[in-house]
Amino acid sequence: MKDYSKLYAIIFWLSLLSILVWLILKVLGIINTPLWLELFPLFSAIFGAGAFFQMSFDMRKRLSKLENRTEKIASGLTTVEFDIKYIKKEMQNLGKAL
Repeated sequence: MKDYSKLYAIIFWLSLLSILVWLILKVLGIINTPLWLELFPLFSAIFGAGAFFQMSFDMRKRLSKLENRTEKIASGLTTVEFDIKYIKKEMQNLGKAL
């Protein structure tokens, strides 16, 4: 599965940047506000929100993978602890036998 989190972050920041540029140009009077320019910040915000939500969904998937990995590591550690106890017991039995 490809990791699109960088792409989503780029889309998110570009949408915020485009809103900022639009606001600056609007305040300076460079933009004479035709309808499509009036709706530009709205479209930018929608794309930014979409990218943000997609990043959050991908983070949730990553967290579930990390949880699975930590569960595997925890079960491996309990196995190692059991083996260490067994080895200690065997060493004590070996010491008694000598």
